[in-house]
Amino acid sequence: MKIALISMTKELDGSGGPVGLAPMLSRCVAAEQARFAIAAGAQKILFFSQAMSGGLVKLVDELRGQGIAADITRSRDDLVVMIAPQDDLLLIDDGVLCVSETLAEYNESSRFWVQVLDDAPQREKLERIDLQHRWAGTAMVSGELVAQLDALPEDWDPLSALLRLAIQNDVPRVGLSASDLESGNWRQLQSMAEVKRAELALLSERTDQRGGFFSRWVLTPLIQRFLPLLWHRDEAGLGLGVGTFLMHLLAMVGAYADFPIITCLLLLLGWIIMGLQSGLRRIRMDPEPGLLLLSLPYVGFVFALGMAVMGASYPASILPNIVILALIAVLQAYLSHRPAKEHRTAPYAEWPLLIVMVIVFALGGQFIWGLYAAALVS
Repeated sequence: MKIALISMTKELDGSGGPVGLAPMLSRCVAAEQARFAIAAGAQKILFFSQAMSGGLVKLVDELRGQGIAADITRSRDDLVVMIAPQDDLLLIDDGVLCVSETLAEYNESSRFWVQVLDDAPQREKLERIDLQHRWAGTAMVSGELVAQLDALPEDWDPLSALLRLAIQNDVPRVGLSASDLESGNWRQLQSMAEVKRAELALLSERTDQRGGFFSRWVLTPLIQRFLPLLWHRDEAGLGLGVGTFLMHLLAMVGAYADFPIITCLLLLLGWIIMGLQSGLRRIRMDPEPGLLLLSLPYVGFVFALGMAVMGASYPASILPNIVILALIAVLQAYLSHRPAKEHRTAPYAEWPLLIVMVIVFALGGQFIWGLYAAALVS
């Protein structure tokens, strides 16, 4: 089994509180560390803390509620009981965030490894390994080393002690690349100011919308502005889902009552709410729902728009107009599922922009011509 051991022993500079419990995104720094560890293959999370704080107990309960094996260890004796010799142990120091892709690369190169940085004056708070290197805060070591902790001084921190044993056993060292440091793939948070900077960077990374003009310049700023007001509310995800459903339901009512402009405005609002829900899911790093649940809001969106198209069409043109709408829907579904790299280089006219175009034509009494224009642009 691959187990992550996350240290919770150091305090924020000038704060008095543990680094791991500093608020960050929807929960805290330690929650983000646990998510990166799980994404890198960890099957169980252990937090090492000599103090049993309420915040840590709550975090463990939340992880367990999500189906993640998590526990708190307070001593070397606990480690001996919880970790078997055949286990692989991922060590994560206080406040260290290292993206799962970087950890996965290390795992591919060697089963066990120690992550290091070149020594420099600005890294004096990192643990020194030798004259040239300091520990970068993560390592993969064998569970067999836990049984050897008794040979080391009692006052040594278990993570530091396991690191020393790994060095003595000539575990390979892997250096952080310049690209990892520049891109923020590795961070060590030691103050509240650093936590806030990392929070803003992660918020930007996880809410960067793929797609066209609307997603990049309208939806993304809205998500980044409003998500901090929502992410601490446990019921926010459900509420946004209900909000999307209500917008689509009201849009269908508007289409049935022959109010196409109101229908389009409600669909536009529903699309924004869907974006907020998607952004919240990425911030919390929740698992993606099944294909059926992901498709339902999109189907409701297209169905309501289809009702408006039918209501605004002459009897003889209903079928051709519905076919045009169906082709737009298929094309939009295809474009939205392109690889992220293609989204960067080839933005496209997505649904919200098409809806705005239809609204403009509808204001002049030409709703169907708006549909045709949307078909040409898409």
